[in-house]
Amino acid sequence: ELAGTLHGQTTLRHLSNMSSGAAILHERDNMTIYPKAFLEPTSDLARVVSGWNQREQPQGMRYNYNELCPLTLGMVMRKVSGGSLSELAQGALWQPLGAEGHATWTTDSRRNEFNCVGFAARLRDWARLGQLVADGGQVDGRTVVSRRWLTECTSWGELDQQVRHGRAGPGFGYKAHFWHARADGSRPFFNGHHGQRVVIDLPTRTVLAHTAVEHQGNWTAEMFALFDAACRL
Repeated sequence: ELAGTLHGQTTLRHLSNMSSGAAILHERDNMTIYPKAFLEPTSDLARVVSGWNQREQPQGMRYNYNELCPLTLGMVMRKVSGGSLSELAQGALWQPLGAEGHATWTTDSRRNEFNCVGFAARLRDWARLGQLVADGGQVDGRTVVSRRWLTECTSWGELDQQVRHGRAGPGFGYKAHFWHARADGSRPFFNGHHGQRVVIDLPTRTVLAHTAVEHQGNWTAEMFALFDAACRL
């Protein structure tokens, strides 16, 4: 489906590191992407991904957070699994995780998950996801997520230099859809809209699930200071 397109020619690693090289600006171009890929009655995320072909630089050169990288990965996962992302997540993650509640995902008009946003779950289940990372992918002694993959997500190799801590952005790193608050990879976190966070301290296996507040103010520094204090207990 993506043969000959910019995103079809980008490696899975660079897609997961938000380093596709596409000419796209998150703050500006979401005004185009969201209606056509998600909100309009005839929205079609695959059409948007395949049609966005202006390249700004070679892939793997620069971290550039945008919606099209995860949407491309979602297309790949549907094709490989033979079903929807919701079905894949339910069987491979949600049920083995022991989630206590149902979760929902927003979709385009073709019922394909708009998988860069719109995943809704109970707060304690978000905390369970964080605990899964803290426990190395194990739940009650069973492997749900590969420990090797989690280790890969918390380290930076030769092909990940553009997303190292301090290079992806001031004071943070990135790797495979995890943000990183520390250069050694010991403090990964999920970063949602308006301040939603799941923060994991790997050495102490401490997890914080934080609900939305806003983007303004000094609450981020206060939240991490609170988390640091909890990790020292």
